[in-house]
Amino acid sequence: MPSPFPSDSPGSTFYDDPSLDYTISAPMKDWDRKRSEWMASHRWITPRKMILVIGSQPTACKNPTDDHLILRFFKNKADYCRLHGYDIFYNNILLQPKMHTFWAKLSAVKFVMISHPKTTMMKRKNL
Repeated sequence: MPSPFPSDSPGSTFYDDPSLDYTISAPMKDWDRKRSEWMASHRWITPRKMILVIGSQPTACKNPTDDHLILRFFKNKADYCRLHGYDIFYNNILLQPKMHTFWAKLSAVKFVMISHPKTTMMKRKNL
């Protein structure tokens, strides 16, 4: 079936690159150029300005109250995103098992950056 979008050609994109890796150990090269090319070939997509990346541990908490609080916090963030028109990405798996605890979020952010090229990634200076 032909694509309903004329610029959605079957040509290759950066997703077809065999060296594409979502782990932190492999740096993404030429991301700005690749993203610009992807956006140029998908002009019907309006760039989203915000995506919220959140996550929790993959195992249950020791205390059932903590699991309940994690669920409530997630629902609060999901409602906020829905009300303001933001996308949300929830991750509860280790995308790179060697990076555990709070470092696990780096792999999730890289995954979101690559899988959502329509989203502008903001850099915060002066951390």
